[in-house]
Order: sequence, then structure tokens, then C-alpha cells
Amino acid sequence: MATAITGATGFLGLHLLEHIAAGREGEAPGEVVLLSRRTREDALGLVYRHLEARGFDAEAVARALGRMEVVSADVTRPRLGLADEAHAELADRIDEMWHSAGDTTLSDDADHVHSVNVEGTRNVLALLERSARRPVLRHMSTVAVAGRRAEGLVGDGDFDGSYGFHTPYERSKYDAEELVRDWAERTGGSAAVFRPSILVTDRPAYPGRPVNMLEQLQHTLGAVHTALADSLRGREVPVAVAPIVHMVPVEDAAHAMAAAAPRLTGAGAHTCNVVTRKGTSLFEAAGVLAEPFGIRVVPSDSSIPADVAGAVADKFRGLIGHEDHTRRFSDAVLHSLGLRLAPSRRVDTAYLRRALLNGATAAPA
Repeated sequence: MATAITGATGFLGLHLLEHIAAGREGEAPGEVVLLSRRTREDALGLVYRHLEARGFDAEAVARALGRMEVVSADVTRPRLGLADEAHAELADRIDEMWHSAGDTTLSDDADHVHSVNVEGTRNVLALLERSARRPVLRHMSTVAVAGRRAEGLVGDGDFDGSYGFHTPYERSKYDAEELVRDWAERTGGSAAVFRPSILVTDRPAYPGRPVNMLEQLQHTLGAVHTALADSLRGREVPVAVAPIVHMVPVEDAAHAMAAAAPRLTGAGAHTCNVVTRKGTSLFEAAGVLAEPFGIRVVPSDSSIPADVAGAVADKFRGLIGHEDHTRRFSDAVLHSLGLRLAPSRRVDTAYLRRALLNGATAAPA
């Protein structure tokens, strides 16, 4: 069995690759094709460092790398940037496609985000349609497709764009998931659509490891602190207590998705939230993020002060708009598969502090 993966050298992709390279339970591991804009040396070098950091011994790393092939590809380009013959040959080699490539930076550049997240998905689907092998798809979506929906329990299958979206990222991931749903319905294809919440890790970073959203948030807060240093000095910043931020350790999420994928079978798009039942308080998360800058947050019934909100919006618009969210996400599909994420791995204050301390050497986005 041959498996292809886009975004294999991204934060989530590297963790998925651990499980993809190991193969299905009870089956011999097959070929793994990394579709990447990196050179073969750069891609496999990063995979090597990741597996080594995750505790794989030298023999296991060598076996895993020996089954991997790197194909130079760009999801934003028609035919993934491949010549027609190479595109056709690739289509007829793969049995399974993990689509993990995406722009997760919450950029304001809507055209770029659309190019990567929407057109990239369209181009991956075109590859699958060209194959006579009818490959199955594992598509990485996000709970952010819920957009501006602020309250209630968001089910695994809920898909409603009527609430609107905070950012081009949210909109693009919704549109990409819509493409996958349409593809599955039109072709009878099988797709497992995974919607993880914010993915984080408290494991030590290694040279070249991609940054995650939590690290991006702290970098942004540092820029905000610089911009507002005078007005923030010695000041208490009120942060609402009720809002919830949903985070999950990437190791747990990748394990759950790899285990769930072969069980989500049959024609159609099978959606699965990859979440914990209890989220992280926005107040708790803000307090940890603010600590290195000497900013003290205090509980409040109101949202972020206007001047702070304005500065954050100017630096990173994706942060604003979620401060009134109390929504939660169902884990019913995971539970039905016996794969509920461990509540003992909740992303709390201690976890967040470790994550930010250990992520200091992560590579810039």
C-alpha cells in the first residue's frame, strides 16, 4: 500500500508521519510519498530530526526513512506543479492521501490563504480523481470551520457557514471542507475529515521544528507589548473569564487521527472533531502568555480593553473576535471509535508554561 502526504514537514504533518510510516496495525508498512516543496535532503533531514527527538532509535529511524520518497510538488499549482506524465504516474501509485498542507498563520492575505487552503485542496482532489485506484482521502480541517458561532455544542457533522467567519483562514478551511464534501458526493469517494482544535506541544523543540499556534500567539503578544510598552507598564489588563479556547496536544491528536482513519470507511465524507471535552479558559491562557512580558491579567466580565484589542488586531487579527466564545465541541465520533482523548492531558496553566518554555527554539513560521 502506498500512502501520500502533503504538508509532511509541517507541525501536524510530522506527527502524522510517525504513524503513517509505521503502517496499519497487522500489516507491513508500505511506501510513503512526501509531496513537498522542500528538497529531498531538507525534507528527510527534518523528518530525521523529528523522529530522533520523539525517541525513535537509529534502526527505527533508518527503516522509516528507507520507505519514504520525496516528490517535489506544490499544492497551489495545477497538477501540483508536476509534468502531466509524472502527475498521472503519481495518481496511479497511491492508495491513501493525507492532505495536511495548509496556511495556518491566520494571515490577512486572503488571496494567499485561499491559494494554499482552497486551491491546494482542489488540486489534491484532482489528483485523486485521476487515479484508477480510487484512493481514500484523509483531510485535515479544523474546528475553526464553526466560524463566528460563539455558543452551544458544535457537533462532528455540523457544517454551517451562516454565522460568518473571523478570518480568511476560517473561511478558507470551510471552503476547502466544502470541496471535499462535494468531491465525495460526486465521485462516491471516501474521505475522513478531521477537525482538530488548536494543536500544541509541551515537548522540547529541536532545530527546524515548525512553530505552532501557541508560539505564534506569544510572538504576536510580544509585538503588541512592544507597541504598547508605555501604556501597559504597571497596568492590570482585564480578561473575561467565561470564554473558552480549545487546545489539544498534537501527539494525542495525531495518534487519534491515525487510529480513526481506517475505521471511518465507506463512500462520503466522515467528519470527526479531534478535541477534548473541557477546553482551556481564555483567562488562564492569556495569563500564561502575558507572564514573560510582565503583564498582569485580572478576571473580568468584560472583554479585552479597546486599546489592547486594537493593537492585537493590527498585529494579528485572528486573535480578536473569539473573546466571547463559550462554545464547546462534541467528541461523539471519537468516543464511538473508543478513541476519546485523555482528560489527564488537559492543556492547563502548567502545560502552557512548559510548552512556551520548551518551544523557545522552534523555527519561525
